[in-house]
Amino acid sequence: MNSGPTLSMGSTGPDVRRLQVILVMIKSLDVSGIDGVFVGPADLSIALTGGKSLDPVSPEVDREIDRIIAAAQKVGKTSGVFCHSPERAVALAKRGARFLAVMSDLTLLRSGIATAMKVLKAG
Repeated sequence: MNSGPTLSMGSTGPDVRRLQVILVMIKSLDVSGIDGVFVGPADLSIALTGGKSLDPVSPEVDREIDRIIAAAQKVGKTSGVFCHSPERAVALAKRGARFLAVMSDLTLLRSGIATAMKVLKAG
């Protein structure tokens, strides 16, 4: 495994030139020293709609995620995606994503607390 940087979609803002960002990411995967790509579906949604919509699980976002995963696989690089739930992580792993950030730390903490409280209240 390489030890170089990973190219990230990051917070690009709503005025990004939509698909150009994706094309640059895909082309950058073939650059020596780039180990992979990590996609934030919310950021991707904003980029694809020019900031008009935020739907990180839309069919359009999923199509582009699949395209990015395939491009990474083609050049032997790692693809990663932020996942809002464990179920989404499993689905994206089956589609070829290899680095999965599952839930935000706050969401994960809330989920754990809710589960613990449920057990405590039942007992």
